[in-house]
Amino acid sequence: MAYKLKITGLTGFKQTLKESRQEIKASIQELNNRSISFNFGGIVVNAEFKDQKVTSFLEKLPSLINKAHKNALNQLTELLRDALNTAMESSVWDWGSDSRDIIDTGALRDSLKLYVDSDGDIHVLYGEDYAAIVHYGGYFHPFGNENVIQYYPGRPWVDSVLNGGGPVPQFDFASNYINLFTLELERLIG
Repeated sequence: MAYKLKITGLTGFKQTLKESRQEIKASIQELNNRSISFNFGGIVVNAEFKDQKVTSFLEKLPSLINKAHKNALNQLTELLRDALNTAMESSVWDWGSDSRDIIDTGALRDSLKLYVDSDGDIHVLYGEDYAAIVHYGGYFHPFGNENVIQYYPGRPWVDSVLNGGGPVPQFDFASNYINLFTLELERLIG
């Protein structure tokens, strides 16, 4: 059975984006034609204008914020991919009386599909048929032999990366997102 997960924890960032747009519009109305300052989810943005292109810039600002958000999510997805792969490659997973990594052939690791949907949710999918038993563990009949049953220990690398509490570090969505968003917005604003 394949392993599929939808990460919706970034819904708070989407709400922050919506609220921040309202704050930006209010700041624009109070603009003294020289500078603007607004708070975007704990990130303070200060801008000073030295020419008459203020109106043009301010009209573009909401779309620049949306673009920075989408770019940050795509980059965040790649950082998450790296964290999941590192977790699988770590020799910290119980295997009987020993510890080892999760990778045998690499097919499970290579079956990972990550994408951001139109709502900004991140989807994690491991397409190999045995993904769920590797993650959760369970009993199975090796090579389809109904006369033999064997226990396969669970090695919940996805849960450990997303939720913590495992033998690998938890992925820090908030810090990574804020850093990526800030860099993208600075790049787009110039």
